[in-house]
Amino acid sequence: MTGTPEPPKEIGDKDADGWTYIGPSVDTGKPLYVAPADEGVMQWKEAKDAADKKGARLPSVGELRQIFNNKAKVPDLKTKGYPAGWYWTSSPKLIPHGYARTRRMSDGAVTSAVLHAKLNARLVRS
Repeated sequence: MTGTPEPPKEIGDKDADGWTYIGPSVDTGKPLYVAPADEGVMQWKEAKDAADKKGARLPSVGELRQIFNNKAKVPDLKTKGYPAGWYWTSSPKLIPHGYARTRRMSDGAVTSAVLHAKLNARLVRS
């Protein structure tokens, strides 16, 4: 083994780009980082495209629950109002077609919204 081992990451730690570590992804087990700011209020496809351009992605339903559970450690997360408190997930809803799962950050409520609605997008990367 060469070099100094990396110290354990703590929830709330920042990487060199300012992304916040919020623990291992509930889906993959890999370290999960949340972007330092929202991408903005946009439609679901716009949010997915913005994520692709940055080498990131929208969080899954479970990962957005992780963000909600650690919201005190995530900078500038909007928690009030509409669409301010609502965030897209990467998870489309197949029935009915044309919807995706969303989460309200004030209380963690999960629902679906039509894909052309404009909600907040906070990107993640592993």
